[in-house]
Amino acid sequence: MDGSGAGSNIESKDDFIKSNFTYKECQLFIPIETEDGSTFKCGCGEMEFHHFDEETDYFSEEWMPYLIASMGPTNAYGVVDFYTGIQNLHKSSEYVRVSDDDDPRKVIELMLKHWKLLEDEAPLLCISVLGGLDSAIFDSKKRDVFCEGLINIVSATNAWITTFGLNCGVARVVSEAISLAETYFIKENGESPKITCIGVTPWGDVRSHYNLVKSVYSKPNAHITYGVSNVVIPNEAISLNKNHTHYILVDNGMRNNYQRSNIFQYRDKIDQLIATPQTGGGCGVPVVTLVLGGGFDVIENVAYRASQGMPIIICGSTGGAAEILQRICQYKANKRSRGLSATQINEMREMLEQLLESSQEGPNPDWTVEKGIELLQNIAANERFLSYFALGVESRVESLDKAFLKAIIKCSAMNPVDQCNIALKFGCVDMIKQQLIENPKLRSALDGGQINELVTAALLENQCEFIEVMIEQEVVEIPTYLKMSTLNTLYNHIDDPTILGRSFEMYGIQKAPTASNAVRKAKMTTAADTRSSSSSTEGKSMTIPDMLKQKKQKIYQAEWTNLRKVKKLLRLMLGNFESENYAEITPANSKTMFPQPMQELFIWAILNNRHEMALIFWRNANESLPLSIIACNIYQKMISTLPGYDTEGRRALAGQKDYFEQSAKTMIELCYEKSQWKSLYLLVRPFTTWGELHCIPLALNADCQDFVSSNACQHVIQLDWQSGIEANSVSVVLAYLFPPLIFTNLVKFSKSRIILPDSSDPEIYKRLKESIARPGADDTLSMEKISSAQKIHDFYNTPRTKFCVNTTFYAIFLIFFSYTILFGMEPGHISILEIVLMVYLACFSVETIRSLLIVTVGQESSSSSLRKWLHNNRWHGYDLALILPTILTMCLRIGLNETYLIAKSCYSVLLIFYFMRIFQMYAVNRRLGPQAVMIFRMLIELGIFILVLIVFLLPYGVASQAMLYPNLTSFKPSILKDIFYYPYYRLYGELNLEQAEGIPMS
Repeated sequence: MDGSGAGSNIESKDDFIKSNFTYKECQLFIPIETEDGSTFKCGCGEMEFHHFDEETDYFSEEWMPYLIASMGPTNAYGVVDFYTGIQNLHKSSEYVRVSDDDDPRKVIELMLKHWKLLEDEAPLLCISVLGGLDSAIFDSKKRDVFCEGLINIVSATNAWITTFGLNCGVARVVSEAISLAETYFIKENGESPKITCIGVTPWGDVRSHYNLVKSVYSKPNAHITYGVSNVVIPNEAISLNKNHTHYILVDNGMRNNYQRSNIFQYRDKIDQLIATPQTGGGCGVPVVTLVLGGGFDVIENVAYRASQGMPIIICGSTGGAAEILQRICQYKANKRSRGLSATQINEMREMLEQLLESSQEGPNPDWTVEKGIELLQNIAANERFLSYFALGVESRVESLDKAFLKAIIKCSAMNPVDQCNIALKFGCVDMIKQQLIENPKLRSALDGGQINELVTAALLENQCEFIEVMIEQEVVEIPTYLKMSTLNTLYNHIDDPTILGRSFEMYGIQKAPTASNAVRKAKMTTAADTRSSSSSTEGKSMTIPDMLKQKKQKIYQAEWTNLRKVKKLLRLMLGNFESENYAEITPANSKTMFPQPMQELFIWAILNNRHEMALIFWRNANESLPLSIIACNIYQKMISTLPGYDTEGRRALAGQKDYFEQSAKTMIELCYEKSQWKSLYLLVRPFTTWGELHCIPLALNADCQDFVSSNACQHVIQLDWQSGIEANSVSVVLAYLFPPLIFTNLVKFSKSRIILPDSSDPEIYKRLKESIARPGADDTLSMEKISSAQKIHDFYNTPRTKFCVNTTFYAIFLIFFSYTILFGMEPGHISILEIVLMVYLACFSVETIRSLLIVTVGQESSSSSLRKWLHNNRWHGYDLALILPTILTMCLRIGLNETYLIAKSCYSVLLIFYFMRIFQMYAVNRRLGPQAVMIFRMLIELGIFILVLIVFLLPYGVASQAMLYPNLTSFKPSILKDIFYYPYYRLYGELNLEQAEGIPMS
């Protein structure tokens, strides 16, 4: 099925080429005398053994141009594979041979419909490079500067490049730039950039062009092989270039004589059609001409293109025609008159004479100094379409970018909005910044709708510098910019939503396949408002700014992301997230503003992994500290969405998380040095958006250990731990068991140290200030100032009280558990001690399940809630794993005598694991906690060592048993024990020599 479809596509393309393109041949071989005296070359320039051979009615003693005639359907088209010697260059190019009389609009149709040049990412520009056949137009350093500048332009605008396509001169320089881009420049997806380079090449000047003719015996889709050569011989054919992706081989019937003015005219028409809007039969891609060196033919091309209004950039210091054209630009820059002065004409005359004398294209009777002066006069009259820049080693790479931008702006009467728009697309933010600072009129010319459109485009294209300039210069008002519909657009029109899509997939959130009708109406309303506010070029014909505005239309994701889905994702990532503005977009709420727009844009940038953009909004947001912790949480979750092999991506996200964590730590430490109670207020103040959580729980959720270890965080934890109660651990336990002791001097209360979760901001602020202002004894309030009921409530709800009592009773439980399995179990019946033990174990299991259900029941995603519950305390998973063996052990006691030994053995093993839970209590001690962490890490290393040891013990055990018992033929379960038993004890020196004697077995 697929093969037939591909075949029909090839057939339709071949039919199109054959029905629309022809070729030319000289009909009669009439030899002319050459410089070496041989007469084997025809007047058309072709050698006799390659000349067209067919019966003809033509007869002439002298060669004349009318002997060249158009022939039937073209015979050279398809795909050519490039070789050098016997090496495959893994480069290919589509090509077609056309006559200079064929309709160039059919060439454009071939490019669009069959070569599909606009199906992928649409280019912003087409760079038409003009120049001569001399490759040494500038030295190696200038060449490197030019290549890097050209690569930057192409990568920023996805530009096409057109050249004359032969492997010499400026075409070779462009080819070197393409090779450099493919070698050193890698896209985000890990692939080298695919640069579209089109060669409009004279067929007669192509070396071995006869090899490109399709054979009648070849398959329809067979590739042609072509040998590339770097050798350039004057007045001889030149090889094609390997880095051109498409070739339009224009045939005027002449061979190897470099008389190709009509071919350059054909190229001018193609470039003009490329710049024509698609509604007019063109490609709709603006064309900018770049001139490097060149001869008289370049001056002809420039004169024609300037008369057609094409932007032209003269690359100075490249010699040839470029020097003459640069001088014209300099003349016009210093003088406003339309024509050239007599002195200037004389200077131009001398330069033209030198140009004609040094021409490598050979003599042409049509090229004269007077004609050159006429062409230069025409160019001077259209000087506004010309720009130039001096290419020097000291020039920055961006100078070429700016030259293209200035050329477009110069040749188009654009308003300031269009200038900013085009500068944004070229990435020349420094020019926008300079205009905003130096040109007050530009600010006044920008209205709100146009600015918002620019900002949205900059956000989607990740133009961080532009956004920073707009915010710094206060050109855009973010509070009035960010509407619900705008944020929804940003989430759905992002260039690469891969990492956001992975987050949705990991948390099981399905996006809508398309936007709802309400969203479409809201988008139409917003678009109508934008169009009504824009006044750039409405009602006029398509200009370069108009075409640039229509470019860069990405193929956006097919699935639709609404704000309600984003809210659900943030809730699952962070534990809680509340915002009434994250809802379905309707025409009624599409223009609703966000109260904290910087925060919303910050979250948008983080979720789409745009770190630099996120930093801009973070610096300008009101809540920088909590947003840092929020970013750490999101990055922590995003790391888990990446595949395990993506180590670079994981390392990058971990580095970005670490940046925000260190920034938050630095901020809170500086604030703590200046004002302790203000810094503590920042840490304990609940945030409505994040479910009334404060910074420390969010930091613990993101595993921000460095941030939590700061003095300010430790101070808050200490306040929360004490909760206004001062007493040693023994006093706390005694007061818990005998409540009257709460009202004695064993327990002291301080109201200022109590930070209640339901307190208002002013109350928290006041209590913190009192806590820091009254250190030591002065901070302790008398018992009379706190009611008895309040004391009892505070004491029994203090985390420290709960921990001390829980630790004490757990120690009692372990003692009781040990005593019971030693002395309290009887085979014939279940004793009272064992019943008490079973009740405690059952309560432990029920409490573990209850804590799990509290977290998971009622949540949108039970699996994510379970992961969060396990992540918050690593002992939760340990406790959950103890439930099943605990229940099974208690069930084994039902059998009494039959299962007594098994049940007691299970109780003994369970005791070991319940004793291991003491490490959970050790974790809060500043000395025992690090030791416990070290022990568990050593256990992990021990497990790895055992895996290595098994590789040696297992084969040794099997081999030993096989040699000790060579006559063993039936399976015995004891053999499995012996395979590990004897090698293990042999490690300790136990040789088991009595078994090593060997025992014959029947």
